[in-house]
Amino acid sequence: MIVTGAPYGGPIAVIRDRKQFVRVVTQSKPVITIYNCVGNIISKILWNSGVLVQLGWSDSEQLLCVQESGDVLIYDMFGAYQKTFSLGQEVRDTKVCKAQFFPNPNGIGLGVITTTNRMFLVNNVSEPKIRNVPDLPRANELITSWSVLCSGSRAAANIGFLVSRDKELYKCQLGESRAVLMRPEIRNPYTQILSIVPSQNGRHVALFTDSGFLWIGSSDFRSKYCEIDTGYVKQPKEFVWCGSQAIIAHWEDVMCIYGFNGNTSNFQYDGPFHIIPEMDCVRVVSEMTHEIIQKVPVVMEKIFRINSTAPGAYLVEASKQFQKRSHQADEYIRLVKPDLTSAVQDCIDAASYEFDPEVQKMLIRAAQFGKGFTMDANITDTYVKTCRWLRVLNSVRDPKVAIPLTFLQVQNLGERVLIDRLIWRRLHCLAKHVAAYLQMKDGPTRVLSHWACYKVIIINSLFQDISHIVYN
Repeated sequence: MIVTGAPYGGPIAVIRDRKQFVRVVTQSKPVITIYNCVGNIISKILWNSGVLVQLGWSDSEQLLCVQESGDVLIYDMFGAYQKTFSLGQEVRDTKVCKAQFFPNPNGIGLGVITTTNRMFLVNNVSEPKIRNVPDLPRANELITSWSVLCSGSRAAANIGFLVSRDKELYKCQLGESRAVLMRPEIRNPYTQILSIVPSQNGRHVALFTDSGFLWIGSSDFRSKYCEIDTGYVKQPKEFVWCGSQAIIAHWEDVMCIYGFNGNTSNFQYDGPFHIIPEMDCVRVVSEMTHEIIQKVPVVMEKIFRINSTAPGAYLVEASKQFQKRSHQADEYIRLVKPDLTSAVQDCIDAASYEFDPEVQKMLIRAAQFGKGFTMDANITDTYVKTCRWLRVLNSVRDPKVAIPLTFLQVQNLGERVLIDRLIWRRLHCLAKHVAAYLQMKDGPTRVLSHWACYKVIIINSLFQDISHIVYN
């Protein structure tokens, strides 16, 4: 199966991989099925177009389907066709053989390689402008692995291809005249680089070689962080970054996590699973579960570590004793009083990272208790904002809504985009309540206008269907 998930807790598109031969009892034409994050089917698209090369998602949660001909078809999450754009005549003539979507400061971009090893880039699929990058020397030789590397800010984004041919690794930068040969310091012998994956912030790169070693270093290849023997010589099915702190590789039914310090953790799964990278974590989708894996935040570790002496840990214990009406609450407060402001901030931050509402309440109560002993106005503002966002996050994480956002993700998205995502799912009532709760100036009005337009479209469609039935 080919599985691709929209970023920021978005829907998941699934289609059978036509390159794998399995017995199926269904129509010959492939079907793209779109699920929400709890496994409910949102829509199905019967694929009637050309050879499908790659699936992806735009910033506005629209499904992007790249064809071999270079046409990119766009559908909304409910399977309604939106529009098509082309990658140009040269791509149409030479055919797309590989494609990859990538996030960048301008939006969601697209990189393609044709059958003649020509490389083309689109910075933003919402405003497609086709750009070609420098060709590789000896362009007719086989490419063993590749990826799109994006670094820098919106004003000065550096976008290009990292392409390997056997042991050679080239950087083909947009705006440069020729490809540059890179020389990563790989200590262990190898004959091919099988996988290349840059981090989403563009600062780090991971390489997997055919000798089974994982190389992790900076994206300019001047610094090497570590080199790890994975014990596997076969190319991983999936090879992604978990935020920018670790690499996750997928072999058969095993998921391996590799850190910068060389530490390794293995997780066994019963049955197939797929990994969806996010900005600060990964989502793991299996037959029965949908999980989020991320590095434990430092503030959570400080508070919940066994025998922790961090100020936040003492404040949580003081709050618990206060609720029990125990005099020990005063003793814990005395211990934490010199660092009370940082302790309150730690509890607020820890609550924002937590998914369990009960743990959130415990940490927020501790922050509220400690806040009564300090006069810092900034802490009060942060406390109020965090409480509001936690209530909103718990609402959108509900299985009926099924948007498993983290606090960092929703802060990166912003409140307007969150409202838009609820509108795109036609959850106008919830969107209106969230906009009002977050005190957005034009939020409720914007939601109501979208709702009115949607109702008009539905009524017109209904009348057309009735007219068609009557006339026939």
